[in-house]
Amino acid sequence: MEQYGLKCIICAHQDVWSRLCGGSGAPGWTLLAAGFDLTHLNATGSALIPDFQDNPLNTIAPPGKKEPTGAFNWPSGYQKLAPATMATLFWAGRTYAPNFCLHKDNAGNAKLQNIQDFLQESYMAAYTLLIQAVSSCEAYLGFDVINEPHRGLINLTSFHQWCYETDLHIGHFPPALQSMALGDGHPQSIPFYAKSWPFPSRISHTSHITPAQSVWLDPSQNPFSSTRTATGCLWREHGVWAWDESKQKPVVLQADYFSVDPRAGHHRRPVEFYSDFYAPFVNRLADRMHRICPEAMLLVEPIPNEFMPRWNPHAKSTSHTVDTTISAPLPRNFVYAPHFYDLNVLFFKAYSGFSVNVQGLSRGMFILRAIYFGTQGLAKNYYYQLKQLTTAGYDSLGRVPIVVGEVGIPFDVNNTLQEIPGNYRVQNQLLGALVSALERNLISFTLWNYNPRNTVEQGDAWNQEDFSLINLEAVAADQGNLRRDEILYRGGRAIDAVLRPYVCKIDGVPLSTYWDAGRSTLEFHWRNLSQSSGQPTEVYVPDYHARGLQLNIRLSDGTYRYDEHLQTLYISHSNLQPNARHSLFLSILKDRPSDNQGIVTLVLCGLLAVVVAYLALDLRS
Repeated sequence: MEQYGLKCIICAHQDVWSRLCGGSGAPGWTLLAAGFDLTHLNATGSALIPDFQDNPLNTIAPPGKKEPTGAFNWPSGYQKLAPATMATLFWAGRTYAPNFCLHKDNAGNAKLQNIQDFLQESYMAAYTLLIQAVSSCEAYLGFDVINEPHRGLINLTSFHQWCYETDLHIGHFPPALQSMALGDGHPQSIPFYAKSWPFPSRISHTSHITPAQSVWLDPSQNPFSSTRTATGCLWREHGVWAWDESKQKPVVLQADYFSVDPRAGHHRRPVEFYSDFYAPFVNRLADRMHRICPEAMLLVEPIPNEFMPRWNPHAKSTSHTVDTTISAPLPRNFVYAPHFYDLNVLFFKAYSGFSVNVQGLSRGMFILRAIYFGTQGLAKNYYYQLKQLTTAGYDSLGRVPIVVGEVGIPFDVNNTLQEIPGNYRVQNQLLGALVSALERNLISFTLWNYNPRNTVEQGDAWNQEDFSLINLEAVAADQGNLRRDEILYRGGRAIDAVLRPYVCKIDGVPLSTYWDAGRSTLEFHWRNLSQSSGQPTEVYVPDYHARGLQLNIRLSDGTYRYDEHLQTLYISHSNLQPNARHSLFLSILKDRPSDNQGIVTLVLCGLLAVVVAYLALDLRS
């Protein structure tokens, strides 16, 4: 990567804990260590694994009610029993499962380790090996703590419902208590959520699920030796809930169990996920990372659909974040790396000319203020949502670097890949508006994703997602890709929206940037720091747009040099006064017609004039 000037951020990627829970990430033995029977995760509704046919979910819906489900429902898997339990044990096993310890050498001796310590130490040991392996490479910039963390059951406010504003309710969606009962082998009638508008989903009906048996292994049969002796649900064993035989229903015994520290001697002190569990883990991982790579960046992100709480004693109080202040010190080389997607487009895989500020709706915005129409409205919608995302980050964390760690669009929107193959007009609109909004907010970002194995039929080959900027199938060739026959651009989709001039190295501080794709013009403004670096400001001018064409360049001051081979414009400004402002106006002049083309055009215009005159005379007569 170094020889091509590429830099990378290494991400410990997971979704819904593990691929065995319908996502990606942790290996199956982590679920075994926690006591789960891997063959019964799907049949008990403990995980959403729609492609697992050997032991399907046994459901009975009311007559006439359909229950569409599939891999596209994967985000709702976070609230299923197995992923929620694993996240809880990983972050806070010592607090919520204090009696659950593994025999450290797995031989049944007295040396015990709580399940939290076992999981976290295993994670850190694996990550440390990876960091050591790449520490000598020049290409890496830093490491992401963990992709899209989730609190599991921590701070659960109700055993009878999840939070609609932050948790995607879709398909079979049992509340926590019913999930625990299903996992313990008890039949339950649970709500089924269907897609709706303007809010993502609504309850369609109640569906009856009859699990064949418990999802929990008999401890005596588990290859991981532990202190557990009782069979069945771990949370029932810890006194969280019980099964009422007379009423044939589960009952909650400790309604505040996951909102407090329930251990003896801790006086049921209220706890908070970020300050009590997440931040201490982040600092421990940062310490290990910086021992090996002292200059590496540490990328930290909040739970999806949430803003990071205050991690700075001087931070502003905001209603958009969890009401807590993290007392642990902010790690060195901290980078805030939230994710952003148009959840409406992502959820429905459709765009019909209007967009919705889902972020605003989830926080109480009036519906009419949350709807935008047309391409300009789309750009405004994205701009304001991203502005809110970064503003909330600065308010909570101070002036830390920010990079949007994941952002992109589904390419299978409006079913265009099948119905009008090669036409990426809608995708260009969505991606163009998104990238422009990021640039207007002066936010760094990484696009999700690049997958050379992407196909029209399988997408990215993960949970029916299709985000890749490249598809090498002939049937998927973007007819708008000007250079689709060249090897460098072959397979590129909607790359007109992505390949655009931008300032990549700045001698100073950026103030504003705007790329007008229709006019092929870039306008950029920046100012000096107190002292110049002495290095030129560098502007990427993509060969895709500019090859063989003339550039019209205007500067407020200074000189420039354009290297077409390196696709780079170098600017050295002459005003070196502190805080002095500079401007760049760059236009890519479109190719003029040749002399022959001009003659042909004149002849055609002349013929058209003759025809019009003849018709006019004919009408008069």
